[in-house]
Amino acid sequence: MPSPSRLLVAALLPVLLVAGCGSEDAGTPTTKAATPLDPIPPGAAAYEIAGAVELADQLPDDSPDLHNVYKLSESIISGGEPHGEDALKKIADMGVKTVLSVDGKVPDQETAAKYGLRYVHVPIQYSGIDVPARLSIAKTFRELEGPFYVHCFHGKHRGPAAAALGRVVLDGATREQAIAEMRQWCGTSAKYAGLYETIARAPLPTAVDTAAIQWQFPAAHEFKGIRHAMIGISRIHDHLKALNGRKWEVDPNHPDLNAANETDQLIGIFKIAKATAESEHKPEDYRGWMKASVEASEALLQTLQEVPTDGGRDQWVESAEAGFDAINDLCNSCHQVYRNN
Repeated sequence: MPSPSRLLVAALLPVLLVAGCGSEDAGTPTTKAATPLDPIPPGAAAYEIAGAVELADQLPDDSPDLHNVYKLSESIISGGEPHGEDALKKIADMGVKTVLSVDGKVPDQETAAKYGLRYVHVPIQYSGIDVPARLSIAKTFRELEGPFYVHCFHGKHRGPAAAALGRVVLDGATREQAIAEMRQWCGTSAKYAGLYETIARAPLPTAVDTAAIQWQFPAAHEFKGIRHAMIGISRIHDHLKALNGRKWEVDPNHPDLNAANETDQLIGIFKIAKATAESEHKPEDYRGWMKASVEASEALLQTLQEVPTDGGRDQWVESAEAGFDAINDLCNSCHQVYRNN
C-alpha cells in the first residue's frame, strides 16, 4: 500500500502541475515578477502543499548571536533577530543592504547604519499578514536595495512568511516554492496556518499597487498616540498573562511566545507612549504611572532573563509573578482615572 506521503503527493500533483510549472531550483532567483503569481487553487491546506514540494536539504547557518539563517535566494535571506553589534556586522558581511524586521520590537537602526544596513520595520501577527502589511512588505522588496535580510524574533514563523512574500513578488518564485521553503527549511509551524494561507492564497500586491502607496519605509514602527500604543500594550499583556498562568513555561500551542521577548517589546511600547506629546501634556500622576510602568517592565525583564539552572525555580517564578503583578497594579491605577471613568 502506498505511504501517506506518496498519497499526498499524488493528490496534490495536479495542483502543482498547474500552478507550479516553471518554479526554479531552490535558492536560485528568477526574473523579477511584474505581477504576483496566481493564488494556489482551493483544496488541500497550504501547509500540506508545502510538504509535497521536493526541496534539497539545507541546514541553517547558525551562530551564537544569529539563529535560523537560511539563504532562500541571492536576493533574500531569512533568519532570527540579530543579537548585538557583531550579528549586524555578520549580516552586512553577507552583502545585505536592507534588513526587514516583522517583529514587534523596535530595531537597533543606529547600530545597523554603522555597517551600511538600512532597517525597515513592519510588525506582523502570527495569524497572517494583513493587507497594509502586505503592501508595505512588497513595496520594500520592490523599491529598496537588496539583498534583504528578513527577521522576526526566532526566525521561524513570521520572518519566513515575510521572506516568502518577497520570494514571490521579487524573485518570481511560485507560491508553492515559497511555502515549501517556510515549512521544510525555516521550520514554520503548522500551528500558524494563517501565515501559510497568506502566501498561498491571499491577493498579493501588484507593482502598480505598491507604487501607488505613499509610505516612507520607517526604521521603527510609528505608534500614533496613546490609544494606538495601548492596543499593543494590551496584546502583549495578554501574552504575559497567559505565560504567567503557566508559571512562565512555554506554551506548546504557541511555542514562539517568549516571555523575555514579549516584555522587551512592552518596554519599547511604554517608552514610545511615554514620549508622545500627548503624554507629556498629561497630569503629573499620569506621567508618574507611565514612568513607573517602564521601570516595572524593565525589572520584570531582568528577572525573566535570570532563569535558575540549578534549583530555586519556585522562588524565581514567585519573583516573576510579583513583577507582572506590579505592572498590572500600575495599569489598573491609571485606568481607574484615565480610562474607566
